[in-house]
Amino acid sequence: MKNFSLNSSLNHSQNHNSKNPLKNPLQYHLLQRYSRSIVLKDIGLEGQKKIIAGNVLIIGLGAIGSVTSCYLTMMGVGKIGLADYDTVELSNLQRQSLYNTFDIQKKKVTAAKEKLSILNPHVNFTCYDEKINQKNLKEIIQHYDLIIDATDSAHFKFALNDVCLQQKKNFIFSGIIQYQGQFLFVIPKKTPCLRCLFPHFKKEQSHINCAEMGIFSPIAGIIGSLQASETTQFLINQQKYIPPFLQFNLKPFQVKTLELQIRKGCICN
Repeated sequence: MKNFSLNSSLNHSQNHNSKNPLKNPLQYHLLQRYSRSIVLKDIGLEGQKKIIAGNVLIIGLGAIGSVTSCYLTMMGVGKIGLADYDTVELSNLQRQSLYNTFDIQKKKVTAAKEKLSILNPHVNFTCYDEKINQKNLKEIIQHYDLIIDATDSAHFKFALNDVCLQQKKNFIFSGIIQYQGQFLFVIPKKTPCLRCLFPHFKKEQSHINCAEMGIFSPIAGIIGSLQASETTQFLINQQKYIPPFLQFNLKPFQVKTLELQIRKGCICN
């Protein structure tokens, strides 16, 4: 493996003057910040520049969104949209790692931006302190390359699925309940969508409630980390495959994969 040299990269950066470090990420302090990613041969300096040029929208800043947003911020994704209209509650702190006791009753987008901006001041955050629905979703997602669903509403997931397919936006779905988690990466016209996986879903089926069924908090860390990992790989164009539908169960420990096919007659076909 070729060794990465901060000094050699710094010398190269001097030939690329720019006032905006997000457009020209070869300044010494950014090289130091991202050096452990840059030494990975599948990322390198060019891959890190693509990460910094990336723009991602995270809808839902709860258990999964907390983890995903932290890792994408640390990795240096240049533009991150944060969407959530809820406030921090005491019961959130068991699984939503982005918040602490002093954040109770704060707006989640406000508390999240405060924490994440301290974590990495080179990331540009845009907050959407509003309920995302079909009326405003089309306008919001057009500014982003990848949409990450981290909500707990099955009905919203299917609405997002349909809008992203219409707008030809890449998107990731995830969900957790009790000891279980699910993950699906969708690229329009190339991979199956959520309706291929659940073709008979009806609105009245979206009644699963974590307040009643509970959540084992480590499952949020696993699914949130997986979202961040696949998002980063997607941004640097190094993804050699699109992950299948993944299911995790921590009790007993199981990981299942389901190779989906685009369903005949589905809206994604």
